[in-house]
Amino acid sequence: MGASARERSCGAIAVLAFVVGSCGPATAGEEATVKVFSAWLGDGRTFQTGPKEATFIGDLAGPMFVETEQGIVKAGRLLCPAIVEIGLDDGKQRGEGVA
Repeated sequence: MGASARERSCGAIAVLAFVVGSCGPATAGEEATVKVFSAWLGDGRTFQTGPKEATFIGDLAGPMFVETEQGIVKAGRLLCPAIVEIGLDDGKQRGEGVA
């Protein structure tokens, strides 16, 4: 299954949570750029929910990494519950979930 809006928003929220939680106290006027990435797999079931629609219910999970001056460091794990509606005609996907 291709990247859905749910997958992208879940990743963005996880990255934001990591960056906010790991930057330490900030001082006025201070900016930082952090490169964070993840690879995940979907685990769940897909059900036909209409004549031209299916729904995936499951989760997206995988490790999260941060690029540092010393190289790539494992920084945690993502786990995002997901519900993705899939158009069987055109393959379009619309996702929802809790991050």
